[in-house]
Amino acid sequence: MPLIDAGARPEETVSLPSPMGAKPAAVVTPEPEEDPEAHRGHVRAAKEDCARHA
Repeated sequence: MPLIDAGARPEETVSLPSPMGAKPAAVVTPEPEEDPEAHRGHVRAAKEDCARHA
């Protein structure tokens, strides 16, 4: 007996995306040396997003 139902679509098997899913990409780009102002805005947005999950 298979462990996974072959008829189920992937989007039906996952209830919610992980809140940590997008954060690594946010840390990698943009590079702080290239655009410090954009980096500060990105960090601020990440902190606000984290506060919503708290």
